[in-house]
Amino acid sequence: MAKTSHKITELEDNKKVFNRRYLFLIIVIGIVILIFFVFRNNGQKTPKGTVFVINGKNYSSKDVNSIISYPLDSKQGTRDYLSHKVYNYLIRQQEAQKLNIVPSETDIQRAKTTEFGFQLDNKQTSSEWVKLVSYDYALQQNIETNNVSSYEGFSLIFWFAQHLETGPAFRVADFGNQKLVKQDQAYASSRANYYYGQLKSKSMTADEVLRSVQNDNRLSFVADVNKYMSYSTHFGLDNNKTWQIQAWYPDVINYVSSQSSPGLSSIRTGKVNVVNVPKSSKDYANGYYYIVQLDKAKKISNITTNDFSKDTSTIKAKYIGW
Repeated sequence: MAKTSHKITELEDNKKVFNRRYLFLIIVIGIVILIFFVFRNNGQKTPKGTVFVINGKNYSSKDVNSIISYPLDSKQGTRDYLSHKVYNYLIRQQEAQKLNIVPSETDIQRAKTTEFGFQLDNKQTSSEWVKLVSYDYALQQNIETNNVSSYEGFSLIFWFAQHLETGPAFRVADFGNQKLVKQDQAYASSRANYYYGQLKSKSMTADEVLRSVQNDNRLSFVADVNKYMSYSTHFGLDNNKTWQIQAWYPDVINYVSSQSSPGLSSIRTGKVNVVNVPKSSKDYANGYYYIVQLDKAKKISNITTNDFSKDTSTIKAKYIGW
């Protein structure tokens, strides 16, 4: 019995030692885990004054203020509204770079003209806001047309905004005269209907119509005294420029981009901005009719706008605010 009692006592002692070791091990592991999380959180702590974080980069209030100072000073929105726009612009920019979608400098300059007109001074032109907005506009145009391999055809512009929109340093006499605007529009409408009939009946070729429209000063943009410019063109021929640059007008580009086969469009209407920096639909007005004779429309499979939006959601970003 004495031997049996001794063995039981020995087993109980061993069990106590094991339990103490097990408890000690648990405590040590717990301390290690706690230290790990403390150091990790300290390493990832967002600095004070950070407005948002994108892919690990902190954008401070100073950073964001330097970007939005121009629109903020010109009362284009609140600080929070404008910083949200910057946040979204930068996310799209990073995603585009990841997908190797980079607008050309020509596209960006054209986007700047489309978004801001010709009225920016040197300080405004070099502002980070103007650069960012122009880049984003060019980027989205690039994405929207990215699945198009090539387009070729004729863009025939019947301009009637002579008294609504003119060059940056020149205005025609009686600018804004609604009676003259209606006369210009009536003339453009009659010419558009005439040439549309000629094209539809094949009485004239698109080349012949193009030359006739380009030579009609009443259908051209007034750039200066006795200086007229027609943006009617045969686009898709110059390999050194995208067809979008050659077609020029956003309404024309959007129409062409939606086509999957050649053909003659109907007579369509394009808008122009009637203020230097458009902010709403009220700042645009009908300014020209256009006809597109599309000779080639070839699409290829590539990234779509929806794909881009889906991929953008994978960017690690957090908006904190002011």
